[in-house]
Amino acid sequence: MSKVRFLYVCLILTAFFLNACSSAPAKNGVALTSADSAAIAVAVANHGKTVQPEVPKLPSNIDAAHEAFIHAQEADLRGDKAMSAEFWQRAAEFDPYNRYLGFKLAEKLMAEGQDSLAFIQAKWSNDQKGKITSAQLGLLARLYVREGLVDSCRKYFTAALDSARNQDTGLLYDYSLFLEAIKDHKELVRVYDLLLPHVNYLPSLFQRQVNLLVEMQKDSAIIDLFYKAHETTGDKRQLSQLVEMLMFQKRLTEVNAIVDTITGSTEYDDNMVLSLAQYHAQNSSDSVAYSLLKKKYYEDGIHTPKVSNFLGHYEHMNGNVDSAKVHLQMGLTQVGDPKSYVIGAYQSLISIAINEKKYGEAVRYAEAMDSVSGGADLNILALTYSIDKQYKKAYAKFDSLIVFWDNWKPMEEVVDSVSLAKMVRTAEMKKVDVRFWYAKTLCEEAQDLEHEGPFDDTHVAKAESNRVRANQYFEYVLKRAPGYQNALYRYASNLERLKRYDEAFSLLEGLLKDGNLQGNELVAALNYYGYSLIDLNRNEAEVQKGMELVTKALELDPKDEAIMDSKAWGLYRMGKFAEALELMSQLKDPELQKDRVYWEHMGAIYEALGKKAEATQSYKKLLKIKPNHPEALRFLKKKK
Repeated sequence: MSKVRFLYVCLILTAFFLNACSSAPAKNGVALTSADSAAIAVAVANHGKTVQPEVPKLPSNIDAAHEAFIHAQEADLRGDKAMSAEFWQRAAEFDPYNRYLGFKLAEKLMAEGQDSLAFIQAKWSNDQKGKITSAQLGLLARLYVREGLVDSCRKYFTAALDSARNQDTGLLYDYSLFLEAIKDHKELVRVYDLLLPHVNYLPSLFQRQVNLLVEMQKDSAIIDLFYKAHETTGDKRQLSQLVEMLMFQKRLTEVNAIVDTITGSTEYDDNMVLSLAQYHAQNSSDSVAYSLLKKKYYEDGIHTPKVSNFLGHYEHMNGNVDSAKVHLQMGLTQVGDPKSYVIGAYQSLISIAINEKKYGEAVRYAEAMDSVSGGADLNILALTYSIDKQYKKAYAKFDSLIVFWDNWKPMEEVVDSVSLAKMVRTAEMKKVDVRFWYAKTLCEEAQDLEHEGPFDDTHVAKAESNRVRANQYFEYVLKRAPGYQNALYRYASNLERLKRYDEAFSLLEGLLKDGNLQGNELVAALNYYGYSLIDLNRNEAEVQKGMELVTKALELDPKDEAIMDSKAWGLYRMGKFAEALELMSQLKDPELQKDRVYWEHMGAIYEALGKKAEATQSYKKLLKIKPNHPEALRFLKKKK
């Protein structure tokens, strides 16, 4: 039916209705006709009786309507849209009071983009008798959307969905778009809840539902949504997110139940395991986290790189070094982001290698880590070089770090003042840190030269030069970070080596009084200060104080042989030679016995006890370490 013909039909129908109403009472008070009186009498007589609905008469051209209907369906089957639309128009024209044909015509008009005509046709058809279907109501809802009539849209969408028992996916989706447009989020959440199972929890719609529930602070509803999504799709990603939310709400019983069933090796499986392990580490204990990782790895067979990596870290902390090395090596196969997993594995492997005195291996790990991090951990590489006594390489790395941080400037696009201030503070701290580690490395090389030689003038001058340069860096650090305790201790010990004793002892005294040193740092400071007083031997009071400090250090770490050596030297200074020898005889560390100081002490103690043979042997070993040692030469010359 063309637009002109269709409008012509509508005009005829309008005229028909107007004519049908022409017998109504006139507004000017004209008396009722005899026909009106007869109709009223019939109505009074039939009051209270059941009135049978009038059976509509079939239109005279019903056969033509049927024929057009059949041709329309055949055209639909062939996919001939133009012919189909033409025959549906004819069928509706031949049988204008047929509800089904009217809506079919409205549907075709809408498909052709003739929304206004489709709207008129659908409204007309909706007034006709016949079966009301969800498709018809849905068509009306969509047409009302295009007309912008919100209340009618909602009415017909709701009626259509009720009729379809909420099973019409297209209708649900169209209704959701309408609700998005009018920002009725409460109803939208309800509709998405109906729609999502039909579309297998399509990620975009699923995320939109999550966002809505977050905005509405419906935490429990979010968790229920993830439960349903995972049950329907089996998607581990959704289960992983569910675990994260359950942990956020501290619903650990449910989290443990989920994680306990995990035996897969996808990234989502290990994310769930690691999330729970990290939660235990932060809120419960490392032992609980370690037990969980062992169970998932050894019993449930989750051998992903990340689980192996974290298990290796815990094995390292618990002294299971051999297993730790195996699992950390497996962790190195982790690819992509975050690189922190790989870098963390390298850091632990470096630590293990250093503890095992495999310094070359530590350097190889540090170089590999530097390659992965893109130079972000250059300080670790520099320090590892220094431990392996590759001082030139270490200094080169420190120099490049100083140049970088001294010339660092924030990016121009950073306009947030808070972020900018934080970045500037970080840069200032980097400047301080790199100079501290640089100074520490200079001191370590100086100590090597002082203890291991060669003891010629050139190397003695080199050691002193290192210490002077280190002091410059320590002073830079302490000027910008006065509370840097480790720097204060290192600076004090360096001053002592430069024979600036009073300055050194004053700093050490202050450090111990402040009470900020803890653990190994406190033990080291007590032993260093105490031994320095003993070795300097300026007066009896200082020696006595040195003995008290060393004794306290030994109480904190009874098995440290270096501290035992310090105490033995204190006993020697106090004239308790036999006690000193007894204590020295307990020292078994082969590394300690390579130190010239050990043989200096042994030679002096044996000499004081009159044990010339033992003293001779000790001084000869001392000369092998440090040729021309004055005390050894004095004794051996005197012996001759």
